[in-house]
Amino acid sequence: MPVSNVINRFTDGQLKARALRRIAIVLQETAEEGRFPHSRFFETLIPDTWITVGTSTNGPGWREHVVPCAYLARECIRKFNDGAPFEEVVSLLESHLKIVNISVEERNHLDFTLGYKNRMPEEWVFGVGDPLARLHAAGITLMETPAIIVE
Repeated sequence: MPVSNVINRFTDGQLKARALRRIAIVLQETAEEGRFPHSRFFETLIPDTWITVGTSTNGPGWREHVVPCAYLARECIRKFNDGAPFEEVVSLLESHLKIVNISVEERNHLDFTLGYKNRMPEEWVFGVGDPLARLHAAGITLMETPAIIVE
């Protein structure tokens, strides 16, 4: 069956749910093998349009994950290693795998001035804390309507 016919069988919500499950499978199997995936693997499995949630009031210019991918992958693998159920990790991915569009200046402040390129604020707890905490710590305010950067 051609791919276009398969895609038309599913809603965007169903496709997003399937993509999140595929990501969880990769993380689970990577955990079982004692390895760690490259943080860019997320980008090959889920389109930005399904996880983009906002744009900075200072405008777009940089595509930023609200929780850094390396951090998110590490925490999901830790959850699997600690015996978390598969669906719990899928749920954590659903709530933490999000993209915002921020200005280049905000990105530099977030990643380099504050040092949050691959980490979250010290007091933040995965699965409990606000996924937007590092953006809040950087003083980044989001508009409600997302804007997608076309490259």
